[in-house]
Amino acid sequence: MLSHEGVWAAIDALAERHGMTASALARAAGLDPTSF
Repeated sequence: MLSHEGVWAAIDALAERHGMTASALARAAGLDPTSF
């Protein structure tokens, strides 16, 4: 099972891999930028 910390680390790593912030990643996914 994933921990809360592990989920956030994965989101941050995904955003960084694509040269984005977590907010930009959320916008790119069609979500509110405050989602992440």
